[in-house]
Amino acid sequence: MNTEAKCECRHCGGHIKFEVKNFQAGMVVDCPHCGEKTALVLPFLLANAARLRIAVCIVLFIVAAIAIESHFKTLNDAMDKTGETQAKPFGDRARANAEAKAETDKAAADLNARLNNLTNSDTPP
Repeated sequence: MNTEAKCECRHCGGHIKFEVKNFQAGMVVDCPHCGEKTALVLPFLLANAARLRIAVCIVLFIVAAIAIESHFKTLNDAMDKTGETQAKPFGDRARANAEAKAETDKAAADLNARLNNLTNSDTPP
């Protein structure tokens, strides 16, 4: 059984060998390459931490996808209850927009005519 492990110095990236049996969590040593203090980390713990991060990201993605799907299902159910199951065809929307624009233009023309009558009249209102 191999009782030695290696990790990298956080400052210079140099490899540091140490005895696993002497390892304690949070152990700090002087790097033999650069002399800076660095924490010892067991390599298999780093690999497991990376796998754990990936697994957590996947689970969060799945939960978010389920929440979004649930939201849209709730929205679709609400639309079904109000009878708005399908969007109006483009022609209907375009026609409705044209009618609204015509009404707005007519109202603007009426307002302009009233303003012209007020400004052109000799007697104050």
